[in-house]
Amino acid sequence: MELKYKEFTEKLKSDLASVDSHVLTCDCCSDCKNQSYLGITDHYLSPDVALQSAILGVYPLDERHSGDYLGQKLTDALETYDVKLSDVTAVVTDGGTNMIKAVQDTVGLSRHVICVAHSSAHVVPDALKPMETLPNIIDGAREIVKAVRRSVVLTDHLKKQQKREGASDGNLLVLLMDTPTRWNSTYEMLRCFVDMKSFVATTLLESNTRLELPRRDEMEMLDEATQLMKPLRDAIIELSGQKYATGGTVIPVTRCVKTTLEKMTPITVTGQQLQEALLKALDKRFRNIEDNEVLAISTILDPRFKRVHFESALSAATVIGKIDRFMKAEARKDRSKPRQVKEPELGAEPSLWDYHEELVTNKVLSADVSSAAFHAELTQYISQGVILRDNDPIQYWKSVGQGFPLLSKVAMKFCNVVGSSVPSERLFSTAGNVVTDSRNRLTGEHVNMLVFLGCVPQHYWDLV
Repeated sequence: MELKYKEFTEKLKSDLASVDSHVLTCDCCSDCKNQSYLGITDHYLSPDVALQSAILGVYPLDERHSGDYLGQKLTDALETYDVKLSDVTAVVTDGGTNMIKAVQDTVGLSRHVICVAHSSAHVVPDALKPMETLPNIIDGAREIVKAVRRSVVLTDHLKKQQKREGASDGNLLVLLMDTPTRWNSTYEMLRCFVDMKSFVATTLLESNTRLELPRRDEMEMLDEATQLMKPLRDAIIELSGQKYATGGTVIPVTRCVKTTLEKMTPITVTGQQLQEALLKALDKRFRNIEDNEVLAISTILDPRFKRVHFESALSAATVIGKIDRFMKAEARKDRSKPRQVKEPELGAEPSLWDYHEELVTNKVLSADVSSAAFHAELTQYISQGVILRDNDPIQYWKSVGQGFPLLSKVAMKFCNVVGSSVPSERLFSTAGNVVTDSRNRLTGEHVNMLVFLGCVPQHYWDLV
């Protein structure tokens, strides 16, 4: 195992040698024996311009998780793979003060991105906390779900009710229990509970339990609550992807969620209160999202969005100015002659993104960038329309590289930005399968090796 680990880390070091833009995700977690680890993943573009991700390690921690200590562990990991700090485009972590300090000491706060999925997951709990009626109704539904899941008799009753309606064994629904640490779990529990309310009511009635189903008006409140939570659930799923870059979608997604919530028309007073509370919590979490340099640049350089979703014209102009300075730096490295530009396609796509399509349709992208102020490539790019939302921005920049020789180089350094630290958290799911109660004598170093070997690409093993 040690030999394979050494061989594959050298192979990964070789693969990363030609990469000039690294986006890291970091997170801490503990195993069943309370050994803590720092998980680090790297996201980059391969020589054939394809998004790749690699695990740098799940490093055991043996000191207090201070910002200084975590920063040193992160620096050590980068040195192991000969990754220059100047080549790190962004580091994505949760909002813990120790993580913020670690990134600040390593690459600077301007390259730090707080996990948007984490922030989004806190919006619903933040909104429910000051409310009085709805949390009590949710608690009542939770008690019913808990009782049914703990009782074989009630579970069998629930299955029989569904079979009477013609459901097959493979299509039987089950009630889901929420978990405070699991994103979207409250939504999933309530959605399933509301969808199965008739089966649950019959089950409780026939089993003579003391549990009471929520009243009709309370069920209406739960139904409205799930509808209001759904945009946030969709946003978290959208931003938790690992096989596609999500950095450029953060600002558009958060604005689409806000607008979708604003357009909803709940009937009940409780639903209206929840709508107001969700919007307030969303504003608190994402009020300054356009000021994050990495996310703002990624959005402008995403040909599907550009400036469409920027609420502040000043923020958009500031970011465009930074991109222009990046281009001038590239020009000093490599002087390129202007070439003919290939026009991108215009288009649209529905769903959570309805507001985005509305903005595009209304031609929000007015050409107000002064050609005298910015590089001609940047001016031309901003002035053109957006492309279809389901198109790949990486392939777009690959195809227009000759038309935008300088801008495409800058864009490629931000095409690999991810908006969440989910990739590093997924490492701990793998680690949880490695370290179990029956395998709790594994050392932290061996856990790191096993997780690394389990996550390397298949073609590494094919070379053996």
